[in-house]
Amino acid sequence: MRHEARNDDRLGHERYCRSVQGRSEREGMMMRTRMQIALLSLLASLTPVAAGYDLDQHRWSERLLVLVTPQADDPVLQEQLHVISRRNDAMLDRELELVQLHLDTGRVRERTLSSEEVGQLRSRLGLSDEDRLLILIGKDGACSNGQRPARAVCADRQHADAARRNQRQASRRSRGDTALKP
Repeated sequence: MRHEARNDDRLGHERYCRSVQGRSEREGMMMRTRMQIALLSLLASLTPVAAGYDLDQHRWSERLLVLVTPQADDPVLQEQLHVISRRNDAMLDRELELVQLHLDTGRVRERTLSSEEVGQLRSRLGLSDEDRLLILIGKDGACSNGQRPARAVCADRQHADAARRNQRQASRRSRGDTALKP
């Protein structure tokens, strides 16, 4: 009798182990399936839905100065680029990244944008085919009103005068002086 009880206990234990092992295998497969689903959803979230250049990658890290002209060989653009190249140190200090957008081409840093990316950016910024604009996009992603340059920005003198004027106005406001003086 005692021998039979041991055999029954052994058979019961083996059945129990098989059931636990089966449950562990099922749980393991379910866990792997969950991990695969999570990985696939993560990859899907990283893949852009629409092809295009994502301006949001610059958010909170740098400002964008967008030069918009119909053609890359536009004389106004060339003049702007000349002024900007002379002021590269100011661009670095202000964390400004230059973006060039034309009808079917564009550039960001050393990267040439595809026509699809350019089209998507022009659409997002609400640009027409004839636009010649300077657009400043802040670190928060907000766009300034596009300014139509009649000629290249004379950065040295105009910016220095404007900075002094703004500084005087700010100091008057902080003192409570409301009278405007030149």
